[in-house]
Amino acid sequence: MTACVSQTRYTQVRSRCFCMGREPLAPVPSSRGPIDGSHTHRVWVAFLRLENDEYEGEASLRTYCCLPMNWLTTWLTQRPWIHCQLVFWDCEARQYYTFSVDSARPVHVFDRKSFARGWDFLELQVTEQCELRIYNFLVRQLGKTMNSSGQLTALFCPLDSGGERWFCSELVAAALYAGGVVDFGSWEGVDGPYSVVMHHLYDYLRHECRTCAVRALPGNPVAVANVLTFLERPGVRVSLCGEDGEVLGLGEAVSNSKGKGKR
Repeated sequence: MTACVSQTRYTQVRSRCFCMGREPLAPVPSSRGPIDGSHTHRVWVAFLRLENDEYEGEASLRTYCCLPMNWLTTWLTQRPWIHCQLVFWDCEARQYYTFSVDSARPVHVFDRKSFARGWDFLELQVTEQCELRIYNFLVRQLGKTMNSSGQLTALFCPLDSGGERWFCSELVAAALYAGGVVDFGSWEGVDGPYSVVMHHLYDYLRHECRTCAVRALPGNPVAVANVLTFLERPGVRVSLCGEDGEVLGLGEAVSNSKGKGKR
């Protein structure tokens, strides 16, 4: 897990976005220039499956005392997701950064984020003003604590904390609402962010959202960006063969090369 971001770059309200209206890994323009309606801005929602390589599996008396909540969530919803977060692209720094909240940390932002196996991504194609409204909303939530009681009751009797605390999908839904992406007036069965769980959000964005273009990505865009950025470095050498002579995938080969470089 990466460390928390510095207290300056992604923790201040902004009037211009970091992505510059450019696709990830596109060349950084020499002059920013105006951003008009012809530019597409991208925000991603990342959904974490129960089966993943990001976190250790739940364990009795370590992660839970009575019930494995992640497993219970997937059993109750009959869907694979246990967590979600919002992802943004920084064109100048050439890195993804994310906003999230969980049981161990209040609302926080990470830079140089990497995603292990187990994530599904939806890409939202929005305007700069939409991206900024989402981003600035999240900046204003930094430090607010986890809405554990709301998370436990969201499926049966949603509890509204009035924006004082958040669980992950509640925070993402509220941010998308602030950006004008989500319309609770037309979202049948959902009255507000406090009643949104992961599969509600995924289904709404995939099938009901009419405010922006949404597409499910076939792979992990952050992993691809990390690999390509690493390969762009001067003097980088990547071996596609492991120590036993087996042929490695590009992602695994790059990971091995990074590890050797740290020693």
